[in-house]
Amino acid sequence: MRRVLIHDYGAYSFPLDLSEELAARGNGVLHLCHQDIGHPRSMLLSPRTQGLTVREVRYDYDKYNLAAKPFHDHRYGCAAAVLIRDFKPHLVISSNTPLNAQFVIQRATRTLGATFVYWIQDIISEGIHVALARRNRWLARIGRATFGALEKRLLRGSDFVVAASPDFLPHLNHCGVRATRIRVIDNWARLADISPVPQDNPWSRAHGLAGKPCVIYSGTLGLKHDPHSFLRIARILNQQSLATFVVVAEGPGADWLKREFAREMLPRSVVLPLQPYSELPLVLGSAAILFSSVSPAASRFCFPSKTLSYLCSGRPIVFVSPPGTHLARRLGEAGAATVVPPDSPGEVARIILALLRNDELASSLAAGALRFAHSQFPIGPIADQFESTFALAGCTPPLSPSKAGAATP
Repeated sequence: MRRVLIHDYGAYSFPLDLSEELAARGNGVLHLCHQDIGHPRSMLLSPRTQGLTVREVRYDYDKYNLAAKPFHDHRYGCAAAVLIRDFKPHLVISSNTPLNAQFVIQRATRTLGATFVYWIQDIISEGIHVALARRNRWLARIGRATFGALEKRLLRGSDFVVAASPDFLPHLNHCGVRATRIRVIDNWARLADISPVPQDNPWSRAHGLAGKPCVIYSGTLGLKHDPHSFLRIARILNQQSLATFVVVAEGPGADWLKREFAREMLPRSVVLPLQPYSELPLVLGSAAILFSSVSPAASRFCFPSKTLSYLCSGRPIVFVSPPGTHLARRLGEAGAATVVPPDSPGEVARIILALLRNDELASSLAAGALRFAHSQFPIGPIADQFESTFALAGCTPPLSPSKAGAATP
């Protein structure tokens, strides 16, 4: 039996979907995630598949001490490495992982002689550069050089790289990763967890939103996003008095937005904390329109996976993104979302208002979203892609003892 370890620092639901499918196919699977990542916990769902174990990587740290984050990331990697060595996998896939932690995890994998697959969701060194550039451009240059060199080393030292988007290919080429060791596998959402529900549901009633047209954003609101654009859209929607703008989020952007909503006294705008993962279908179902956004800078280095969860809820989606990104092209061509260029809050508001006033247009967009989800997200074909990738990376299922004996001369 092949032992596969999937490490997902972010504790998202779709890697767990992959772990369950691989376990159902006869692999022994250990799924690792961060103990306290600060967003809805997909790990609250108990694995239902024999052969799958889900563990959280636990260690004590101060998540508010950003200056010490590189040290904490290293300690996290050390804690994960202990579990990796205990499991003795044939293959490790590591995703959403800070570079200092990824370095330790890759080294532990190498020590065991196992295959290491780098599943890249974000170009982390670019994200660090953008974040630091807001504070000090010289510090940003140092950060890009330091972490860029580490990221390049990790990518080139991997047996294979799975990229969440073809938009990452120029960076991988720049890092010197051979094209024969790269495969693009699009992210997905876990169909078993999210499906359309009535707008009048226990969550909307609990928050006084039942029966009200709501524009809802759900997800983190941090360095990848521009909270100022959220505020501009909220002002326009409040002036029109047609919808309530609900931001279900955590992060520095959410804190700032909550203060601004209160300061400007926008009665139809509210910020709520992130909800438990089990409540996500009800949160999304409470919307007349779902709103997603990625800034031009962030679109170069990250993949907005929350938008994929939106698709499963059967609601029209307004996606603010540079139109040339891979996800924007896919959703626009499939009629699964209305894509609006950034820096156009007036146009975003105009489209939202048009959808609120035109049920036929909104229904058409919602139907397109569901069609896209049900055609692209079934886990079987996705797991097929991963298993063929394992073979390309040089990790084939080990022979059973009887077959191994038969093969011995």
